Amino acid sequence: ESVGDPKLAEPPALTVTAADGTVVNARIGSYSWFVWQGGEEMEGIIADAPHPLEMDDLPAMAVQPEDRLKLQFAVPPDEISVWAWSVQKGVDQEPVEVETWFGEEALVSNLDGAGVLEVRGSWYLVGDNWGEASYFLAIS
Repeated sequence: ESVGDPKLAEPPALTVTAADGTVVNARIGSYSWFVWQGGEEMEGIIADAPHPLEMDDLPAMAVQPEDRLKLQFAVPPDEISVWAWSVQKGVDQEPVEVETWFGEEALVSNLDGAGVLEVRGSWYLVGDNWGEASYFLAIS
C-alpha cells in the first residue's frame, strides 16, 4: 500500500517570475497540511505566520502596473487565489483579490505602491484530506 505522493509530504515550493525575467522563491506563511502515514494513520501539521505586512525579509521584486507574474509550484495546487496587501493601508485592511489565469499567472493591477502579494493554494491529498498554504513576496 502506497503512503501517498512523496512530493506532497510538505507544502510545495512556489517560484514567481516577473515580466522582466526576475525570479524569486516566495516565502511560505501559514499552512495546514496532512500526510498519510499508511493504513488509517494521518499526521497533521498547522503552522501560523505573522501578518503579511509584519513579515521580515520577504523576497522582493519590482513590478509595473498590469504586469503578469508567472506562478510555478513544485506540485500545482488544485485551487489557487492571489491577494494584494497594501503597505499604505496597514495591518487592519482586508486584502484585495488579484486576477489570475489558470492558476499560472497573476495580474498586478490592484495595488497602489508597495505591498505584499499573497498566493493561497489548496491541494487535495489522500481521501478527504487536503492541504492549504499561503506564500508571500514583497512587490514595489
